[in-house]
Amino acid sequence: MVAGGGCGRPCGDAPSRLIPSLYDIEKDGVAFGSPLLLAMLRGRILGGSLRCDSMAQVLKGRWPMSDPYADLAAQDEALQERIADAMDTRCREPEQIAIRAAYLADIRLPAGALAVEFGSGTGHVTKDLVKLAGAAHALGLEPSPVMVARARRHFANAADVSFETADAKATGLATGSVDMVLMHTLLCHVPGPQDVIREAFRVLKPGGVLAICDGDYDTATCQIADFDPLDQLVRFMIHQNVTNLWIMRQIGAMLAGAGFELGQRRSHGYVAQGDAAYFQTVIERGADRMTETGLLFEETAQALKAEARKRVSKDRFFGFMSYVSQMAYKPQGGQVGA
Repeated sequence: MVAGGGCGRPCGDAPSRLIPSLYDIEKDGVAFGSPLLLAMLRGRILGGSLRCDSMAQVLKGRWPMSDPYADLAAQDEALQERIADAMDTRCREPEQIAIRAAYLADIRLPAGALAVEFGSGTGHVTKDLVKLAGAAHALGLEPSPVMVARARRHFANAADVSFETADAKATGLATGSVDMVLMHTLLCHVPGPQDVIREAFRVLKPGGVLAICDGDYDTATCQIADFDPLDQLVRFMIHQNVTNLWIMRQIGAMLAGAGFELGQRRSHGYVAQGDAAYFQTVIERGADRMTETGLLFEETAQALKAEARKRVSKDRFFGFMSYVSQMAYKPQGGQVGA
């Protein structure tokens, strides 16, 4: 076995200083789903810049997941601010507003209703609980003090919304005190989402409504042709920042198991428009994260970001993801843990 000549099989048994063989790449690379990334990695290996242990992680799809949203309050404040910027961008896009309007406008709440958003971020969706769902007051609960501070600034003059720091698994709200709970793009980031669903069941009044909307993240793409390099940034970003890509395909059984009666489920297609502002943040963060983990050189990352911006300027950019909303209801007389 010669360093630089390939470590043979199995790759994972070799010391990390050895460079993986092209056999490893060509055999295992297809499992990662990217012929383009495969070609990029081959070039890195031939250039001697990729270690075998990193290669094995990438090829087998085991690059460590690091969803920062799963424990957002523990993240570096600068990262929290960058995530807050991305949230603001997404929430203000007309296409995202239309998705929220589509599933919230059908809700009928009683007079004087209190609605609570678990995981309220920078506050825009919490405000929708008043504007679109008809709540008399909306409370946003969010674990990140950075997000809570920004939400309070955004809506400092709104008497019908308020924001507090709290854990969605243990909110501290009184049992049976809330008319509606909303979870908008929350559960995909939560390890143990059943705990959050049970907490919603506990705090809801009998007959109260739970509204959930999240991405079907396996559908996220900006691919316009085979081997599109920008799509790798989107895929990597999603896998690094989402704990459960398929939460909305699993949600029905979780809700029923917690005692909820299932209501309407709807799909909502999101297509980037105009300057594709939100998708640009995804691509930029994906490129930066690839650089941080050693998958890309900085100059490559910058070139891919420039490619995304140029596609927008030339009307060649495409970005799509499907969202799914699910309504559920606490039965009249429903008991916690039903």
